[in-house]
Amino acid sequence: MNKYFVTLLAIFAVGAMAAPQSTTEPLRCDLEPNGRRCPPGFTCCGPVIDGVGGTCQQLGNDFFCPT
Repeated sequence: MNKYFVTLLAIFAVGAMAAPQSTTEPLRCDLEPNGRRCPPGFTCCGPVIDGVGGTCQQLGNDFFCPT
């Protein structure tokens, strides 16, 4: 029984180490008329924070920004 627990624990540990980690900064946007715009196919989602802006997200059809 103990061998199975150790094996299972090892599988989870290897999987956690192999998971990709995102280190890229998100695309930022704001809603000002002359502000930063999202690339085509992306939507500016909030919250829009002063000095930081919102986050550009690629949404599918009939999808809305997460709240």
